Amino acid sequence: MKTLLSVFILALAGGVSAQIPMPPAAVPQLEVRPAPVPDQISFPESACLAIGVNPYNVRRSMTVFDKKTMRTIPYGVLYYYRQSAVNTGDDYIGDLSLAMEAKKAPKKIIKTMKKDPKYWAAIAEEKESGRECARVLFGNYVETPQYVEAVPPWVISDEESAGLEDAGLTYKQRKALKEKLQGGSYYLESKQNPLNKKGFLKMIERIVQEERLNGITPTRGTPHKWSKKFVKSFSEYEDVTSFSKLLVAMALGKSYQYMATGKEEALKAYVLARPVRSIMPHEMFRASYRLNNGDMYLTLLTVENMLSVYWRDPNREQIDTSARLARITNCMGDGCDNFGPYYHMFGMMLYGYVKGKNHAKAIGNIEAYGSLVLGKGAQERQENAINRRAGVIGAGIRKVVKHADEADAPEEALDPANYLNVSDSDTWSDTIRKAK
Repeated sequence: MKTLLSVFILALAGGVSAQIPMPPAAVPQLEVRPAPVPDQISFPESACLAIGVNPYNVRRSMTVFDKKTMRTIPYGVLYYYRQSAVNTGDDYIGDLSLAMEAKKAPKKIIKTMKKDPKYWAAIAEEKESGRECARVLFGNYVETPQYVEAVPPWVISDEESAGLEDAGLTYKQRKALKEKLQGGSYYLESKQNPLNKKGFLKMIERIVQEERLNGITPTRGTPHKWSKKFVKSFSEYEDVTSFSKLLVAMALGKSYQYMATGKEEALKAYVLARPVRSIMPHEMFRASYRLNNGDMYLTLLTVENMLSVYWRDPNREQIDTSARLARITNCMGDGCDNFGPYYHMFGMMLYGYVKGKNHAKAIGNIEAYGSLVLGKGAQERQENAINRRAGVIGAGIRKVVKHADEADAPEEALDPANYLNVSDSDTWSDTIRKAK
């Protein structure tokens, strides 16, 4: 079982789980309900006592490790747990919730593939039974996505237009292809990696250099880790805790739930104040860097958390925050995935920053292979290229922090043209010819 779980955790790690049609209840939804009838429930804690959970002991076990009490908390309650403030080392209830969720992941994936409605009905019933108790223990929060009415349509670039002209197509073929690309779901991706490693690191270096003048000195930060007490006392989750907490949380797409920075809402406010399709990576990075006062780990994690809340939403491109992201990939057509590459870029940079280049390369390759298999050959050239390179960039950011005193990047390093690679017309013509 340990080997099987290890494979699933690694397969999930780069976002492969996004290829699997998971049930819609990915984001905790604690919707507002009518007040209970007094003669049915006399006080809020009754919701916990009714299912055998002592709320007073559970609250205490959030700060004082209590193995006995923790074992009384059912999955239906733990599912709704959400870290409310930065806690990188002794989040006992959070560790249990995350480990339990990860332990269930292989079976959930198998049941999803087998389309087993009875299993999912049982899971839904379990969650429903713990919902009110979770409200008492963890608070009442609502995650309801807000959508923009429309995002700007794809506009063919000069390079794409030239590539289309040079691809050897007839007039009718070019016209038909353009209409198809403007149809909403079709797209073409070039083989050009959109991230320029040296340019991206120079961009980070320039921001660090400029913000030092504003009194912000970069620090490496402290990554989230499993509590030693939890790992020692809950050996049944050894197959999960043998992986880093960061990897497990990111593999499940739930870093926002178990690794709070406390700056997510402030970053979201910055994003929402910007026009649609306008925020470039250097602007997002700088905003988070300032909010986290130079803590590089929290800087990258804050962006990842803000984006990960709705990563499973089928309409995520239209969500108010993701709609503000500028396109960073070499992709033609209205059907291009804009959110995914941006989300994966910051996620892999974060992982590479914490775990180093070799670990990041391994996870990036696993994600690419998993996407090919589970995506049934769907085009993901750009996202896969980002997964492979962003982790290496993340590892390089360590050196930027270490040698911040020596930062000497030019002002033009902030120009996206110097840290993003744009496909030329020859690359596009080759891509179009192969797609015929």
